[in-house]
Amino acid sequence: PTIMEFDQQTAQKIFGEEKTCLYVFAGEDEQGRNAKEALKEASSVLKGKILMSTSQVTEGIGKRLADYVGVTENQIPTVRIIVPASKMLKYVFNREITKDNIIQFYQDFAENKLSPHYKSEEIPETNDEPVKVLVGKNFESIVLDKTKDVLVEFYAPWCGHCKSLAPIYDILAKKLLVNPNIVIAKMDATANEVDSVQIQGFPTIKYYSSNNKENAMDYSGDRNEEGFLKFLKEHTTFPWVEVPSAAAAPQTENE
Repeated sequence: PTIMEFDQQTAQKIFGEEKTCLYVFAGEDEQGRNAKEALKEASSVLKGKILMSTSQVTEGIGKRLADYVGVTENQIPTVRIIVPASKMLKYVFNREITKDNIIQFYQDFAENKLSPHYKSEEIPETNDEPVKVLVGKNFESIVLDKTKDVLVEFYAPWCGHCKSLAPIYDILAKKLLVNPNIVIAKMDATANEVDSVQIQGFPTIKYYSSNNKENAMDYSGDRNEEGFLKFLKEHTTFPWVEVPSAAAAPQTENE
């Protein structure tokens, strides 16, 4: 078929073979039917140029795709182009869904006139806990700050290893308050994306040294307090201040 319904088999074809695809995410209401009809009309022009698929967003693999792309139920119907062969880049369509606009969207994409879209939650209103919260929109201002060495945990809310790490990471961050140039930070990598980071598994921990932000180091040591402290003491670019022993974690200012 020219337009594939997004299911397990379609997913295998598109992502297994790394095919670029234009998706219409739509429900079964009138707006959804009109959006699918617009794609059908556009497909006579787009056939052979790009794969096309329609997907629901409420259950199963359609919901998984929508979550991954950052499409919510209140945004549909909506159109996206996803490029699996190029870091899974995503392009967002911001116009009325008509045959001509879909064709124009594809042409702009083909002529490199579009910028990829990266997911981000909103910047937290307060960020004064020992572990700094990163989102797509504040990643650069915190992580690429050249006056700081920054250790970042990229986590997923459902990941068991990440949950086990959370209390250790909190204690580590509290103890490191005596080293003001070292920042301990975390980012929900299922809800936020950064151009420079591709996450393969959770948790992924990276170290951004103040003098070499372009080349983050992957942390592969023990995920315990001793392991992190040993690594940071070895790699920090600032004078190291010994942290209090396990018995006496310092009180943070707001406790």
